[in-house]
Formats: sequence, structure tokens, C-alpha cells
Amino acid sequence: MWGPFINAVRSHFERAEELIAFDRFHVSGHFGKALNKVRASEHRELSVSSPLARSKYHWLRNSERTDNCSIRRKEFLHLTRLNLKTSRAWRIKEAAAMLWDYTYMGVARKEWTKLMDWISRCWLEPMMKVGKMIKRYFWGIRCNTSKSEQ
Repeated sequence: MWGPFINAVRSHFERAEELIAFDRFHVSGHFGKALNKVRASEHRELSVSSPLARSKYHWLRNSERTDNCSIRRKEFLHLTRLNLKTSRAWRIKEAAAMLWDYTYMGVARKEWTKLMDWISRCWLEPMMKVGKMIKRYFWGIRCNTSKSEQ
């Protein structure tokens, strides 16, 4: 999802859109970095009494693959229910992670569209930047193909 790389592939290969692959790992990485920026910013705002202290890696960990029985994890799950910007950003990251499991293009498109709408209204600048990047690169390339090509 790096502009110069995409432009180089487009200029040197026919049907470049079919060669460029945006994978779950890299897209998730962008969501994780955006979430961490939101967390760090909010932690600085809350300073001394911040409930976000020592929680960085809990936010970045993949929720599906985590044991929810440990005491520290239960404390973290309590944090996710607080009215924090970081909690909102985490829910967006988690929702995006689940979208990769769809097998039907129509359903996947509908759910990605819902996520993009949510991101555009979330008022979290780092998340909004990731949403714009996805629309520009990933979403724009994959969904602008004609139905006969799918």
C-alpha cells in the first residue's frame, strides 16, 4: 500500500491491478499503527491517572487468538468497554480483522462499505487516514472492476 510501488507496477505491467495484492497482514498492520497513535495521544491527554498505562500490547494483540480467562485480560476487556477514543479505535481494528473471513463478494463489499462509513465518522484522525488509504488503494482497485471480471 505504498504509492510509489503501486505506480511502478502500473507503469511496467499490463493488467497491474491483478498483480497487486493487499494482504490481511499489511492492512492489519496499518490499523494497529493507527490504534497505537490514538492510544498514545489519549494516554498523554489523560497523563497521571490514565487507565491506559501499561496496556499497549493488549490493544495490539489479535483478539481472536487470546485467552480471555486471565486476570490481566479481564482487566483489559473492562478497558474496552470504557468511553475512550482508544476503545473506539480498537473496535474498528477488530471489526476490520473479521472482514477477511467473508467468502461472498457481495456480502464482503457490503460489510467493508459499512466499515468505511464508520471510519469516516469516527473522528479519530489516524483511523480516518487508514480508511482513506484503504479506499484509495485496496477498495478502489478491487471494487472498481467490472462484474464480468469477478
